[in-house]
Amino acid sequence: MIITESWLRGDFRDDHILADITTTLPNYHIQHVHRHSRGGGICVIHRTSLKITLNDAHVFTTFEHMDLTIRISPSIAFRLCAIYRPPPSVKNKLTFEGFVHEFSVLLESVLVHCHQPLLIGDFNIQVDNVSNKDSKTFSDILYSAGLVQHVTVSTHLAGHTLDLVITRRDGHPILSTSCLSGLPSDHDAVVCSLNFARPPSSKKLIKCRKLKDINVDQFTEDLRLTIGDLPDVVSPSDLAQQYNQVVRDLVDKHAPEKTVLLSLRPNAPWHDKDVKKAKREKRRAERRWVKSETPANKELYREKCRLYNEILSHSKSSYLQGEIEKLDNKGLFQWMQKLTSPPSSRLSLPSHESDKQLANDFGLFFYNKIQTIVDKLDGHQNEIESIQRETILATFSEFHPVSEDDVMNVIN
Repeated sequence: MIITESWLRGDFRDDHILADITTTLPNYHIQHVHRHSRGGGICVIHRTSLKITLNDAHVFTTFEHMDLTIRISPSIAFRLCAIYRPPPSVKNKLTFEGFVHEFSVLLESVLVHCHQPLLIGDFNIQVDNVSNKDSKTFSDILYSAGLVQHVTVSTHLAGHTLDLVITRRDGHPILSTSCLSGLPSDHDAVVCSLNFARPPSSKKLIKCRKLKDINVDQFTEDLRLTIGDLPDVVSPSDLAQQYNQVVRDLVDKHAPEKTVLLSLRPNAPWHDKDVKKAKREKRRAERRWVKSETPANKELYREKCRLYNEILSHSKSSYLQGEIEKLDNKGLFQWMQKLTSPPSSRLSLPSHESDKQLANDFGLFFYNKIQTIVDKLDGHQNEIESIQRETILATFSEFHPVSEDDVMNVIN
């Protein structure tokens, strides 16, 4: 998934957004290029099972882009360039001529690559308007480079094709393109089907026990017999260790630990029956509008889209609020970290060969830190003693009352 105008800033202000995405899509990874000023930015969300390499990219001034190599298999890969071109304005001082020059430089570096090129993004060029001068120039550039543009429908609320999918004219992997409307953005989402095998889903190894299958009566009887046969011990720690070992052995007997390979899937528990109903109504209104493009059907479709987004947002808020109310203090802190900090920004332990080495390293660090503070205090102590030896002793022998004027003079 490619998102242009992501508005990510590249610092801690993105954490809650990235954490929300990774919580909903635990088997996906996020890469993004942010603009150094407000707005813009490109974000790519992909399966963790895909082998993706971020290529060294030229720095252009007229458009933003992210250059990736995506390897589907050892023999199949393609070059993906996600592009966002801001529309020229008096404020940004960008020109179409400057874009043509820099885009040609990008094409030169991409087309010499052996992998199939795939240029996708918001170009802000009305390629559907054949009378537009910029559109004609852009089409000529694509034709001379042996490229073709695949999106043929309107992608913007104003009714123009601005979001493009560009590949080589021959041997391209595009099967079909379509648009998904009804989003909060003024752009439709362009859905592109590629002639590649679907990447494998991400897997995770976990260890689990079927505790619900334990026969409680049998487990209780085994526990009673085993504890009765234990030798007498005096030390409470030895007694606790014996008890823990007995319980562990019995749990292994009645519910042996198993290793299971799980497929990670998107997690959206707030997608309840109300959200599904609103989504069905939205799709029904969309089909009616596509069949008969009347102003009434278009307005009805927009209203259903707005209603669906409101119900989805309310359902998600209600779910999170309900989960938070169930938590204790410890669980609340863990949940808030999950919601506000993406995995990449969470603290991790330093690299170490064993737990013992890590503990010793921590101890040595704090020992050296305390020793440094003590050494500095010893130096200050010597200075204090030298000052005390030079102290001049003074005594008060006479006292005189002060007037109100004397006090006012001191204050002023």
